[in-house]
Amino acid sequence: MKSYPLGDRARLVERILFVEGVTRSGKFLVSNVLSGISNVEHFQYHSIFEHVPFLESFGKISRETATSLLQVQFDNTAYDLMVGRGLNFRLSDKSSVVQSPRFADYLQRCLSSDDTEVMAKLQSDPPYLPYVMHEVLPFIDLFFSFLPELRVVRLDRHPLDLCFSWLQRGWGGRWGTDPKGFVIPFKKGKGLVPWFALDWAEDYADVSAEERVVRSIATIAQRSEDRWTRLAASEKEKVFQLRYEDLVVSPDAEVDRLAKFLQQPVLPSMEMIKKREKLPGKEPSSGRTDRREALAKGLSKKTLNVLDEMSQAYEAKARQGHPHFS
Repeated sequence: MKSYPLGDRARLVERILFVEGVTRSGKFLVSNVLSGISNVEHFQYHSIFEHVPFLESFGKISRETATSLLQVQFDNTAYDLMVGRGLNFRLSDKSSVVQSPRFADYLQRCLSSDDTEVMAKLQSDPPYLPYVMHEVLPFIDLFFSFLPELRVVRLDRHPLDLCFSWLQRGWGGRWGTDPKGFVIPFKKGKGLVPWFALDWAEDYADVSAEERVVRSIATIAQRSEDRWTRLAASEKEKVFQLRYEDLVVSPDAEVDRLAKFLQQPVLPSMEMIKKREKLPGKEPSSGRTDRREALAKGLSKKTLNVLDEMSQAYEAKARQGHPHFS
């Protein structure tokens, strides 16, 4: 069958906001905090936005197909949110629209059959449309290529806490084997592996869950750092660096920084959000010695050194007072 080039359709939304970070870094906390800033819609999560980038990067689909698919899906999901379609009302979910301080507005949208007001809003005073994204910084150039107004809140968290949380949640073995994992694995080595284990796929089936976790997070961190260093200065300015620990301990300062980044005022509802999210909270460093010991039981000496080096580098940059990627 003859192949034809894809066309560049008229676009509906441009003001996309990513809340990006490694799995278990606290993105849903940040996303709920963002709802206390003016002109920021309730956040969404759609796994298609995470699958397409690595499929394109590893040659499974073309750049042309990837950008066209992503662009139309951003428009589609944003429009659905704005007209009150497909909202998450599950009370126990952190992503539930019930969590939003503008819950009544979303209910009203469900009742309206006219999108005239929505279209006028998107054209005259476009809101920020947040999307939770996992591990897409290594592929962020794909998004910048067709979303010139994209802004990214990049969340970082102490590597030891991330690794321990992954281990507790079973992410040392769920990739490709748990039907509720909702990830697309690759077939390499002795079985199925996530994209960030392709370089060491031959070892994946034989090492412990602890080894898989630490090596996975180390790989993601390195690929993220590599991509960050290759971004243009104008692109780096579109990325807001945030540490989970800073948000927990000093929420007011971090909220002010976020509001300045988005050039929007903080809403009175922020106080209610902080109370609900128990901010400020305890300094997250307590218990790290025990967490390291729990991880070390399943780690080789080499991989334990990798974990310690990641932790030391993270702590050193935290003491210097600037983000992990800088």
